[in-house]
Amino acid sequence: MRGAAARGKTVIFATHYLEEADAYADRIVMIARGRIVADGPATEIKARAGGRTIRATLPGADMAQVAAIAGVSSADLRGDAVILACADAEMALRGLLDRFPAARDVEVRGAGLEEAFLALTADEDVVRSCEGQEVLLAGYTYLRYEVLRNFRVWQFIFFSLAWPLVLFFTVAGANRRAVFDGIGFPLYFMTGMAAVGTMTAVVSRGSLIAAERSVGWTRQLRITPLTAGATSVRRCSADT
Repeated sequence: MRGAAARGKTVIFATHYLEEADAYADRIVMIARGRIVADGPATEIKARAGGRTIRATLPGADMAQVAAIAGVSSADLRGDAVILACADAEMALRGLLDRFPAARDVEVRGAGLEEAFLALTADEDVVRSCEGQEVLLAGYTYLRYEVLRNFRVWQFIFFSLAWPLVLFFTVAGANRRAVFDGIGFPLYFMTGMAAVGTMTAVVSRGSLIAAERSVGWTRQLRITPLTAGATSVRRCSADT
């Protein structure tokens, strides 16, 4: 991957394995509920997650004194180890070693991509952004995407537009003065064609959706805030 990038190529890959992204990606884009919540180098994204963490082995530590160290936001005891979440890691490390010189196995670690992702996606503003108007906009955008994609296929244009028009003018035109159950034949015939077309679209698209669900849905569904049902409705509507 790095060899391809060194030759001037751009490599784009999607992963849920954040350690892989941290190791290989020069630029990371994080998406939550159909919205980009972070875009930049791994170091920049991790820095947005907050301060660093200090871990040290300190048997019999007085946690009240540990938590009182300057620069420490919170302290947790796990066996003989203390874990300090720090607002200022340098200040906290100096205070820890000054107050507890017996501390050993000291580790200072920055937030990982997983912590950054959890911190960014836990933001209530991000959750609210996927409600109301943004969901309506996402539905419109997805429907427009499906319609445009269908119009790139000549078979769709022929069988969904051209052929029904030819059939309507041929059959209804020859019987335009006929009345069936009190309804003009052209209107009756057009309504029947619309009903058959809708049922055909739902059945044909339903089989495709079922096949896609068996392999984990589609890329478009995974990056939108639409539910599976809303996505299915828009795809069937585009075919209709």
